[in-house]
Amino acid sequence: MRQKRTWVLVADGGRACIFENEASGAGLIAIPDGVLEAEPYRTLTPSSEIGRSFESVGTMRHGIEPRITPREKMERRFIGEIIDKLEAGRKIGAFDRLIVIAEPKALGEFRRQSPEALSALIVETSSKDLAHVAKSRLEREVGLGPRS
Repeated sequence: MRQKRTWVLVADGGRACIFENEASGAGLIAIPDGVLEAEPYRTLTPSSEIGRSFESVGTMRHGIEPRITPREKMERRFIGEIIDKLEAGRKIGAFDRLIVIAEPKALGEFRRQSPEALSALIVETSSKDLAHVAKSRLEREVGLGPRS
């Protein structure tokens, strides 16, 4: 019987790492092309991206605040890219179980966008921001570190 393979996703709104764990105590191994980074966020938004509204009386115009900020839009798109990567792996049977560790906002967005078939493989979630920590700390956090 084949050992269940677990993928571990560690993400925030701009960086994601996908690791594999083949057996308890085997530690985490980065999957090929498993590091994803969002495009750098532009802090200055061109005025052409902000909608305009006319005053009901007169010719004055006002900028309309978008319902979501450009940064939120970028983060949503990035979470979608992560899900696409995971879905590709799921479809070829690269993993049997999924652990998702993401900062709270990214985890919420992941849950919102995740297709049912992918969600069914999730065995554990954690709302921690560990996308930039060393692998050894990450292994301790998820309890999948190598045996001594």
